[in-house]
Amino acid sequence: MRRDPFPLVLKEGSVALAADADGGVRAQAHGLFAHDARWLRRYHWSWPGELSELRLDGRGPGTLRQRLSRIEGGVGRMGLSSPRETLGVERSLRLREDGFDDRLELTAPAGVEARLDAELRLDVCVEDVFEVRGFAETVARDRTASLDATVLNVESRAPDGVVDRLELRVDAGPEVDVALREDGLALAARIPAGGRRVVEVRVRIERRAAAKPEPRGLPARLADVVPGEPLMLPDADAWRRRVAPDSMLAGLDARDAELAAHAAADLRAMLLPTPVGPVPAAGVPWYVAPFGRDALIACLLVPEAEEAARGSLRLLAALQGRRHDPWRAEAPGKIPHEMRVGAVTRLGRTPHGPHYGTVDATPLWVVLLRRRVEAGDAELLHELEPALRAALGWMRDAGAGDPDGLLRFRSGEGGYQVQSWKDAGDSMTHLDGTLATGELAVVEVQGYAEAAWRDAAELLGRLGDDDGAADARRRGRAIRRALARRFFLPGLGPAGCHALALDGDGRPLAVLASDAGHLLWTGSVPGRHATAVAAALTGPSAWSGWGVRTLAEGEARYAPLSYHTGSVWPHDTALFGVGLARYGRHADARRVARAVLDLAAASPSGRAPELIAGDARDDGPPVAYPDACKLQAWSAASVLAMARLLAGPG
Repeated sequence: MRRDPFPLVLKEGSVALAADADGGVRAQAHGLFAHDARWLRRYHWSWPGELSELRLDGRGPGTLRQRLSRIEGGVGRMGLSSPRETLGVERSLRLREDGFDDRLELTAPAGVEARLDAELRLDVCVEDVFEVRGFAETVARDRTASLDATVLNVESRAPDGVVDRLELRVDAGPEVDVALREDGLALAARIPAGGRRVVEVRVRIERRAAAKPEPRGLPARLADVVPGEPLMLPDADAWRRRVAPDSMLAGLDARDAELAAHAAADLRAMLLPTPVGPVPAAGVPWYVAPFGRDALIACLLVPEAEEAARGSLRLLAALQGRRHDPWRAEAPGKIPHEMRVGAVTRLGRTPHGPHYGTVDATPLWVVLLRRRVEAGDAELLHELEPALRAALGWMRDAGAGDPDGLLRFRSGEGGYQVQSWKDAGDSMTHLDGTLATGELAVVEVQGYAEAAWRDAAELLGRLGDDDGAADARRRGRAIRRALARRFFLPGLGPAGCHALALDGDGRPLAVLASDAGHLLWTGSVPGRHATAVAAALTGPSAWSGWGVRTLAEGEARYAPLSYHTGSVWPHDTALFGVGLARYGRHADARRVARAVLDLAAASPSGRAPELIAGDARDDGPPVAYPDACKLQAWSAASVLAMARLLAGPG
């Protein structure tokens, strides 16, 4: 039977841990991850067999607590002795921005002396995430290790001169015997009756660049590449009060309030510290990196995440495309999809430093900039005006081949068959199940573009560019008309719905898919079409009970346990929910919001996963999707957005 590969995920700053439920790193895909590398591929305690685990719980997304006990005695009845603890082990593993602390507190009850012999198994081996996943050949590194009684240092030098260093330090009193080796440590402790002993294992990681990279406008590289001042994340309490304020929590029942507070902590944990501010990473463990689309949507779903929005806008502007490079799918003005800093990328073996394989990040960037300017960040408009004009230039160029200026992408450019959010290669399907070909225009991307041109008109007007504002309004109106004329199909769904996309010949992909729900979020369709979309996506073929299926049941390629052809994604559903509220369909919006929070509550971690299978909801838990990220920025943002919707009027 296939096991869950990541029963436990923790994250803080640039560091993430993917492990077994007890916090042990022992399986093939487990590890301590940071800076697009795995630093530990084995780290787990081996306890005596007579110890029982009495408690295992998390304290937020960055801490694990474990309670172990040696119990002797029988059942307390008819003179038999009651069970009694003769050794207690309290373990707390806490992630830090530069590693983790693993603390053991060993206790013995009054009148009983105890002894513990345990072993920590260890394997320090710095590997790029693309190596770990089998996507790239192994990089030859020079590895050195030094060891004394309580400290292990391992350095790994990549061919470009970047040095990754891990230090493991053991702190234990003289009463505890510790034998540290490169592959672990042996622990022997004698605890006096009524006494305690404390052992701490501290792991710290550091990356040192061979030389400071060339600047490109704003500081573009992350702190894991450029040495410098420590980069701070928002204070946890202040962050929670802002993104899940007490006034919102007061409007929820106790369970929903707890889920919202948990999601606020998760979203903060997903922030990466960068020289221009915190930026949400996409997901743990494989996507602990800035992703344009993911970061922008997370910030748009949670407008209170002000510093994350500013950091995302600035970082993505700094990485904006400057030239035409099909290998990276780069073009001048294009906002990047993904930024990686591991050795494989630095050595030029992958196109991810950065990669531009997204057609939608650029309009979403414009939309987020407008939101921040409206919220009072007027200085951002002047600071980022060059990036805004470059982004609009890319949108004009990308739509130049279409009579209505639709944003299209060329399949396969940069290695991506699909450059919209449903980037699985089989997502763009015709009614008969054949895959679409040619330059594709995906429906939700046009909604983003329509909103971006609308917002650009406002921003350019603020800059005094009346001609530019008029041109932006004209382009937005053309796309809005095209959505009604070229995408909306009266026979799709009970009252009509929008096609998933247009293929290279202009033929609509006449399948019922969740993408049309995003048009309500952007406000890109007339009210009568919004009513039809709402009916289609809340009907039994599209609505699973946990959310909107990416592809409706009954379509030729429908598969509930798929990535993008029948699965349910919380962020996809949440955008639909916000859109329903925008069009005044509050009952439907609350139904959608209720499903997202119920999904989070039904998950063992109390958080909405990346995605689940599209099976119909019953009285059991949702069907998990194998390998789904359990800690993901836009899933946490979706819980917060839906909690706000439930707590508000309507």
